[in-house]
Amino acid sequence: MLQIVALIIVGSLMIALVAVGQIRFIEPSLWPALKYNLTVVPLIIIANAFIFIAFTRATDLSYNLPGVVGFQVGVYTLALALLSVLILNGSISARTLIGIGLIMFGAALAR
Repeated sequence: MLQIVALIIVGSLMIALVAVGQIRFIEPSLWPALKYNLTVVPLIIIANAFIFIAFTRATDLSYNLPGVVGFQVGVYTLALALLSVLILNGSISARTLIGIGLIMFGAALAR
């Protein structure tokens, strides 16, 4: 169970870091964005492999897949929010925190 959670967290953090990094460091035009996305393909593949392994192991252990996927979505959303504060100097509103909490609560209910 701990390995499943760790794989989901690491994979979600990697994908969120790629998204926030693009917003922070890449000019919003076609060629720089295309170059960046082609550069980070190996990282995205590794992150998705981690998440796939977690989903497969959770299914093998008879966990409810919708609950595990919901948990992953919640972790990813939380990672995006935290990284946007740390890297983009953004802020998290109470509504955002409530929304993330509802996602996580919904994932727990789906199990």
